[in-house]
Amino acid sequence: MSLIFGPKASGAPGAFGKLSRLLALMMIVVPTLFLSPAFGQLYTSNIVGTVTDSSGAILPGAEVTLVNNATGVKTVTKTNQAGDYDFQYLQPGTFTLTATANGFKTFVQETSWSRR
Repeated sequence: MSLIFGPKASGAPGAFGKLSRLLALMMIVVPTLFLSPAFGQLYTSNIVGTVTDSSGAILPGAEVTLVNNATGVKTVTKTNQAGDYDFQYLQPGTFTLTATANGFKTFVQETSWSRR
């Protein structure tokens, strides 16, 4: 299908001007709708795991703390019924992960990730 722009055959006044203004506006607005996601890209990651005891039994309700070593930002969560934890939307960096549960030795591990 092809579009031909020009005055209407009926001679309606201003028909071509209104159409070209609408077309010009669409040529400006529509491309900007597609540019926004390109500027909004983020590089994030998740740290997920399961807290278990030495026999492999899961530990629901254990407290898991994640500290960003560069910024000192600390996030705390508890494991779910399956013993799982999930820290989301983390910026690249080095982190210290600590897991504690009543009656168990505290577990500490350093981990890092970087954008490649």
